[in-house]
Amino acid sequence: MRAEARFGTHPGHRKILLHPTPSGHLQKPPEGAKVFRLSDFKSPKEVRRFFDALYPPFYEGDAFVVKVGNLVVAMNSRENEDVRQKFRLPLKAGIVKYLEAELGPHSYLVARVGEEGLLIHVNGRIERVTTLRVGCEVEPMMEASPRGAVVDRRWDGEALTLVLSHKLGALDLRIGK
Repeated sequence: MRAEARFGTHPGHRKILLHPTPSGHLQKPPEGAKVFRLSDFKSPKEVRRFFDALYPPFYEGDAFVVKVGNLVVAMNSRENEDVRQKFRLPLKAGIVKYLEAELGPHSYLVARVGEEGLLIHVNGRIERVTTLRVGCEVEPMMEASPRGAVVDRRWDGEALTLVLSHKLGALDLRIGK
């Protein structure tokens, strides 16, 4: 299963690459693994180009987004600042064409992409709202739990915009046919 993330890491690589063998030598990295030292680069721009080539952008925005198979995780990466972050992710999930969100500090979104649409779990600070925009071919069906968490719902002919309250805690959405 291919994992996509901007500058993603694999926690197992450190163990694989740095674990000594019984003779004290470092194990050979797995086939296809790229091994590099910071001294291999002359500037931060070179480092950026290197990682951009390995992890090409697959979404727009400044929020942190990871997609593994049919699972999407998005979160605000600036936890210690009062900054909202956005993302827009193209999708193929039944009638759903894209998912766009604005996430406040300490908030996250987890979505499962399926043939019938999206299952979305959203959480954030109790005093804040999260805004989602779901681009669809036709007006989608939407179910929310708890129901009172949807503060505003608008269909503009292209996308369903939802303003979600976190006063009732985390919420789950089903969006699709």
